[in-house]
Amino acid sequence: MQHFINILHLTDLHIGGERTDIARAQFNNAVDALYHCLESIKNEPRGEAANDDWRPQMIAISGDIAYSGSMEEFRDAGKLISRICQLFNLDSKSVVLCPGNHDRNTRRVSGITYPGSSHEADDWLAPENFVIDKKNDAAAPLSIPFQNFYRFCDSSKFLKPEGLSGLEYLTGVCQPSTQKGLDFIVLNSSWFCKPKGNDIRNLWLGLPLLEKMQSSRQITRTDVLTDHRIRIALVHHPKDWLNEEEHDTYSNRPNTFRYLAERCDIILSGHVHGALEPPTRSYDRALVFSGGASYAGHRFRNNFSIIQIDVDDLTVRRRGFEYDSRETVWIESERARGIYPLRKKSPPNTLFPNTKAIQLSGEWESDFWIEGANDLRKPSHRLQIEQKKQGKKISVTGKVKTGDEALRFSFDGFLKNGYITGTWEGQSRPSPRYGVFQLRVEENQQTLSGRWLGFNRDGTINVGKWKAVKINRTSKKKSSPS
Repeated sequence: MQHFINILHLTDLHIGGERTDIARAQFNNAVDALYHCLESIKNEPRGEAANDDWRPQMIAISGDIAYSGSMEEFRDAGKLISRICQLFNLDSKSVVLCPGNHDRNTRRVSGITYPGSSHEADDWLAPENFVIDKKNDAAAPLSIPFQNFYRFCDSSKFLKPEGLSGLEYLTGVCQPSTQKGLDFIVLNSSWFCKPKGNDIRNLWLGLPLLEKMQSSRQITRTDVLTDHRIRIALVHHPKDWLNEEEHDTYSNRPNTFRYLAERCDIILSGHVHGALEPPTRSYDRALVFSGGASYAGHRFRNNFSIIQIDVDDLTVRRRGFEYDSRETVWIESERARGIYPLRKKSPPNTLFPNTKAIQLSGEWESDFWIEGANDLRKPSHRLQIEQKKQGKKISVTGKVKTGDEALRFSFDGFLKNGYITGTWEGQSRPSPRYGVFQLRVEENQQTLSGRWLGFNRDGTINVGKWKAVKINRTSKKKSSPS
């Protein structure tokens, strides 16, 4: 059975930002509608496929939980988070947060200026500067404005990012016990924010903090991972709000945002209060989902997303919802829908430079899906594949023999550069069905994955995902996919 992880992504709640009675009423209406929307997701009918179930197993909030960082605001935020957790039977360890600029206690922000260079920023954000002086119980100056945020997270017993002394809940890595193989990298992009300052292009993530996490093996480049862990970074500000030295390289100092993107699979950010947009890929590595405000006033396009990770296929699907303040309902956005590879595949010509080395003949266990609202999965079936050399080409043929007439089909294709491309023919009566397909041979040569397309009898077109796993000839057990 395939393994899916569903993550509810919220950002920019701005609890406590309602200064008038009407503003508070509008906020309460939006929150009630949000709860009813999540309740409808919980009660959606679910089909055969595991990915029909979109109920969140984790809640990730990428900053600005409060409005001015007061404990009263955080207490109110805790009530909302607790209400959502109860709806999905989640405990507090299923919640992970990163701080935003509104999560600082604005009364404690003084004497902090924007660093004028990367050298100055790296001095400020050196790990040793955050170690608490236990003798005098003194916190680092940059941490003091976030003490209420820390108290809120600690008293709520949320998932605790650790690994850097004095920076718990502000920067670090945490691993939910209920989701094996998943790490959250929590970062603070709001160290130098000012209540009335010009923060854009003046902020710093903290390269020394990332380098410290790398040295302690908390984070690792995704291209050298051997345990296939999935890493999700939470950071409030998008890349464009960081100082240019954090995302462009001018010396031997590493590019900080690239350093992060090479060590995680997904980056969840917020702050910009924009509409839902498809993700981008940062430096050809991590997928970046920039969430709009979950609530920034009734005139903004408030939104939230549920991100579904297919741990086996290393793909990500998303459903996004936007708030219509005119009707006080949250509406699913078709624009936000999509399926994306978690990691870029190796180029075909470097994956299998010698196609002759590939041997596919044998028995495979095959599954395919019909793409649509619920991505209907058809029952597994046995696929017999035969590989032959025809002149300078390598042909690949396959046939399914099953009692279910609707699943009987054969295919013909050619193997080149690690891909099988060809046509398939269904055997169903009264007339056969035809289509095309392309399957990628994974590096272990035990898994084929790709897409198929075909016409229905009424002229409409079906498409979907297709995956096959080779069956070991000696044990007759399905091989584990890479």
